[in-house]
Amino acid sequence: MRSAKLSTQSFISEEDPFAGISQAIPGLIWFCDPEGICNYASPRCREYTGADFITSRGNGGFAFAHPDECEKLTASWAESLKSGRAHECELRLRRHDGVYRWHRAHAVPELNEKKSVKRWVIVCIDIDEAKKLQEESAAMRQTLLRAKEELERTVAERTKQLQQVVEQLESFAYSIAHDMRAPLRSMHQYAMMVTQDFPGQIPADAQLYLQKIASAAEKLDTLVREVLVYTRVSQGEMVLSPTDLDRVLSEVLVVLPEVNSSQVELKIHRPLHTVKGNETALIQVFSNLLSNAVKFMPPERKPKIEIWTEAKGEDSVRIYIKDNGIGVPSQDREKIFQMFERLEPSAKYEGSGIGLSIVRRAIERMSGKIGVETSDNPGTTFWIELKKGDAR
Repeated sequence: MRSAKLSTQSFISEEDPFAGISQAIPGLIWFCDPEGICNYASPRCREYTGADFITSRGNGGFAFAHPDECEKLTASWAESLKSGRAHECELRLRRHDGVYRWHRAHAVPELNEKKSVKRWVIVCIDIDEAKKLQEESAAMRQTLLRAKEELERTVAERTKQLQQVVEQLESFAYSIAHDMRAPLRSMHQYAMMVTQDFPGQIPADAQLYLQKIASAAEKLDTLVREVLVYTRVSQGEMVLSPTDLDRVLSEVLVVLPEVNSSQVELKIHRPLHTVKGNETALIQVFSNLLSNAVKFMPPERKPKIEIWTEAKGEDSVRIYIKDNGIGVPSQDREKIFQMFERLEPSAKYEGSGIGLSIVRRAIERMSGKIGVETSDNPGTTFWIELKKGDAR
């Protein structure tokens, strides 16, 4: 630290307002002349260090600074003496028992009438406990950060492994389902060929059995096709973009003559909102829901289907598809979306039990939601919630 000739003024007058203040403030206070030579120290300075600040090389408490801070402190303190600007730093000061404790030092210049430095007032406040807590907190943050990074790496690795397993299973399911269709079609075709090529030669019971074989093969082929669709929806790439629902419905009605028929009362409240979705997936969704609306209908009732959209909040759209069919009991609202679940006997209403599973999976992959509402009136209302087409 700075070494200089001691000032001859080693006291302050009792009239000096700092005399009383320096003894009242719970900290170490000393004064230096414009050259940085200590000429006054409060009684607490001697109590803390067990030495005389004024005779300790003339630079007061800085003479008791930890060696690790000396070089940096000497340079910054010399700069303040030269510029006359206030000086602030954190340093460790040696106590009378040899223990170093952290302090925050504030050195403020007191100016005379000519605006030059009359003397320096230095106040040191003990921050050792706060400093230790700060260091412990920083160490804890580092520990937590390392634990967080390790957890994220573990989760990423496990997620990657799980994704690979899922992809392998989906590929396997797709391969099996695809390979199963060929023998099923052969079973159906051979059964029909026997019936057609040997008319009158087949006993009635045998003909009935052949029809059952053909029907079972056809049902199983339909089931396999539904599994393939579910696999494609689950596994295929799902690019989302603004999608015109009016255009989607128009395409669906072209391939669903049973819905776009004079036997069905179809009401669409156009224009429908634009949503952020995948057009191919939405065509599959509407195809399944509209086919079900016609399929699950009492034979004596004319199908009525109503479609409309509503804005939900600032960035979502809810699509409603309402029918007057057999309805869904309230306790089965979730059950109907499970794979292979059928609420009605297959003999009464044909179906694979996969259609609504495909619908829900497609909606989930578009980051949407789906639900069903029922009421005392006949029928069911399905709703789908997706982001608006222009939502950011």
